[in-house]
Amino acid sequence: AEFRKGLVRNYDDLAKFTNRHEITYTRYADNLYFSSQEPEFPALVRNIILSMVRSKFPIHKIKLTNHGDMCRMLGLNITPYGVTNTRDFKRKLKGALHHLEYTLDHNLVFLHAWSVVRGLAGFAVPNTLPDKLQDKLITLNEKAHLLDYGW
Repeated sequence: AEFRKGLVRNYDDLAKFTNRHEITYTRYADNLYFSSQEPEFPALVRNIILSMVRSKFPIHKIKLTNHGDMCRMLGLNITPYGVTNTRDFKRKLKGALHHLEYTLDHNLVFLHAWSVVRGLAGFAVPNTLPDKLQDKLITLNEKAHLLDYGW
């Protein structure tokens, strides 16, 4: 309990510091992200943040990117133009759709394959998949849904 109180205090201190300097601080599990509207962080502020992070959190790697650079965060590509899924994700979805299509076309048990596709589809960034992949996802999902409910 004491350890958790210390972590909460550390996160609170970090949040207060970043707010004072108009820096957005986002935490997801053990990933810490800092962003700003400025082209680059003032060196002093950046060094203080790095010092706070290194001294209080179990950080295995720290990566700094410049304003406007593409970065990968939580399996997504983040660019100045928006958020997209990675090529690897699209390949996995394409493979899962192929497997689902095969099971449906050959009257095999398809529920596991459909479950995998639905899980991946839930992670897909809307309107960023190639049209052909998007169409196949919609078509196969409708077909599996109808078969699952006995239509």
